[in-house]
Amino acid sequence: MRVTTVSIVCVLLFVITMLVVYLRETVPVVSRAYSSPEELMRAVYTSYFQCMKTSRLQNGSLLDHCIVNPGDFFDSTFVKTLKATPGDTLLCNEGIPQKINIFKPYLDSSSSATVIVETVFPGGNYHIPVRLHKAKYGWLINEIDCNLDGHID
Repeated sequence: MRVTTVSIVCVLLFVITMLVVYLRETVPVVSRAYSSPEELMRAVYTSYFQCMKTSRLQNGSLLDHCIVNPGDFFDSTFVKTLKATPGDTLLCNEGIPQKINIFKPYLDSSSSATVIVETVFPGGNYHIPVRLHKAKYGWLINEIDCNLDGHID
């Protein structure tokens, strides 16, 4: 009788653990919702740029170090892409720029927008298109186009 009870408890704990893991990966936990593309872009890129300039991180990802709660800024599918992609995806692996300019968003529709992030370097500027979509709880980044051909001034 005792073995059966222990077995049932172990199976229940396993099922609960798997459910928690599944929910963490599929249900976004958002501590901050952004009501406009401008607000989201200023929040993510300003804080990321400041962290990049002051970080002395030797090993690991700047993204993991500088973006504490990625679900606040990126949709869940894009978070998986960011974590699977080596390097600095937010600024397309171009290094630390002297300055970042965030242009006004172009609203593709009431639920999608594109914003150009300009990174300023002594040798030229890069224009990085960032695509956003409006989720139930606010705007999120769902794509960063790091194909920089044609994006250089």
